[in-house]
Amino acid sequence: MKVRKVVVAFMVLSVVSMPQAMASIGLGVSLTGDGQAIYFPIKANNGLLIEPYISYSSFNNDNEWHEIDNKDQAVGIGVMKSVANQQPLQFYYGIRLAAIKGEDKFQDIYHRIKSKTKTTGYSLAPTIGFEYPIMDNFSLSGEASYYFSKEKHVMTETYNSYGNSFSRESTSRSRSTETKLIFRYMFN
Repeated sequence: MKVRKVVVAFMVLSVVSMPQAMASIGLGVSLTGDGQAIYFPIKANNGLLIEPYISYSSFNNDNEWHEIDNKDQAVGIGVMKSVANQQPLQFYYGIRLAAIKGEDKFQDIYHRIKSKTKTTGYSLAPTIGFEYPIMDNFSLSGEASYYFSKEKHVMTETYNSYGNSFSRESTSRSRSTETKLIFRYMFN
């Protein structure tokens, strides 16, 4: 929860401090990558791109033996700076920060086992990319990131109809590379 508050505070401060330098705002979507997201780009006249984003995924599978329900969400912000512009191609670098939240539920109907795992955490992703204007107000960007995340998992399991249960906590860290294409539309 603390991480989410820091990310939201950073987003608000970034947006509030930009009005004089703001050139345009827009809407974007990632076309590829593991975490599809909706982006809200704010481009400043000084080559700065502030890009809050959200992502959400859900999976459900029920059959006669078990039920599975997974939900994941992230709220984040990217701060990018343009460099070495080769018109019309624009190169940039920066970082993306996000607060992560998830919940996984599993029920084995035959063995009467229920499990629920709640996940909270954060991610950091140093990023390089390019943006190519397709036509007025539309652009396509390609990004490569080194993605790092740290997550805390709290799992509760309940066995049989007597309600015998236990809880345990774990922490996971992951590192990976990530690539994505982002389609952006700028309103002005």
